[in-house]
Amino acid sequence: MLNISCFAGIRIFLNINGKELLIDDTLIWGFSLFAGFSVLLILLLVSRAKKARRCSVEVESKINAILTNNSGTVTVYTPEYIYRYMGREYKVCSKTYSSNIPYKYGEIVPLRIDPDHPEEFLDTNLDSGRAVLLAVILGIVAAVGFFIICYALSRQF
Repeated sequence: MLNISCFAGIRIFLNINGKELLIDDTLIWGFSLFAGFSVLLILLLVSRAKKARRCSVEVESKINAILTNNSGTVTVYTPEYIYRYMGREYKVCSKTYSSNIPYKYGEIVPLRIDPDHPEEFLDTNLDSGRAVLLAVILGIVAAVGFFIICYALSRQF
């Protein structure tokens, strides 16, 4: 049996095998946080694993430049790499900007590239920290959503 009542927010009463379950705003918000951020976390991890699998060839690259992006209050940097693969030279920029780049101009850095698309690369020294930080943030928000669900359900029993 489904009984929907609208008060100050959403309140749905479900009768499952004689037990009444109230689905209110708190439960909906908790479920939304948990489900939404869990999906984002899974997509991040799958995307990262696919890119790591595609970028299977290691090459030596040279830091050709340290590019600067100044938004007025914060200055961030990203490296530009230059490397050769199959007789062709590639010049690529990282999509990771940081206020602290661990490289210096002219430094030799190992990159992993996709042999089918050599301009696609993975710098495990630079990219892994960003991915881990994003995964931790998504995981924390998903966990908060889970605890909100537990809290909302514990109020009913």
